[in-house]
Amino acid sequence: MRDLSLGIAAMLLAPFAMAQSTEDLTAKERSKLESEKTAPTMEEAVTPPVASEIPVNLDETTSSDDAIITQDSTPVPTEDLHTTSMSVELSEPNSVTTAAVSSPSEVEKAAPRVPLPVAIVDAVTGICLPSIRGEALVSEALPADATEGMGDTISTRLITRPQNGAIWTTHTLEGELLIGEVDSRPGACQVLAVTPIGDLVMKKTTTALMGLDSGFEIVDETGADHGTPIHWQRLRSMDGEFIDVLHYKGVPGGRASTLHVIVG
Repeated sequence: MRDLSLGIAAMLLAPFAMAQSTEDLTAKERSKLESEKTAPTMEEAVTPPVASEIPVNLDETTSSDDAIITQDSTPVPTEDLHTTSMSVELSEPNSVTTAAVSSPSEVEKAAPRVPLPVAIVDAVTGICLPSIRGEALVSEALPADATEGMGDTISTRLITRPQNGAIWTTHTLEGELLIGEVDSRPGACQVLAVTPIGDLVMKKTTTALMGLDSGFEIVDETGADHGTPIHWQRLRSMDGEFIDVLHYKGVPGGRASTLHVIVG
């Protein structure tokens, strides 16, 4: 009976013991939670503070404009930053492009050269005809690569010589070309070239000149046959302008042919 009473008493006291145990456990958990709130997380423990959080003791005579303090570097003078900024500005693409552009004279001299018949016709239409018409002096209309005097190469190959007057040397795909004035006739102009295919060059030159708007036609001709040393054609425009085309024929194994065009 006594054992039964003790068992009953134990059963009645068990809920109170459990409640007390639960209350104690809750207190421990609360303490643990509070400690976890104050302790740093793993991410916070390994992440260094930003530079703004690092205390910096600046000297009283140094202002924030004189130096910049970073976490891993020493103060950088403001003057150095200004120099760096200027270097970046000087490296702009426009500055580089401007420095790489060649001068106008170099660009003009790099112009492609043309075949000999084209060069002769260009000299007649662009330099000689404006000269006899009083529109421009020969010296004012020369190509960009023209040099004063007679080139050494062409001077040793000419069969005939240019008439007296100032002379300049320019270049074509097939060698040097002479462009000059004629002292005996003010405004007159002359063009000379050397070629191994004189007949073909003369024919192409004459055909091109006859196709001009000025309406040049052959009014006189001599030495057209191959047995004569000189083939001469005279062209006249509707305005009374004259162009003489002379072909001094070369001989096989000797000098090449010389073309001499006189305008005016």
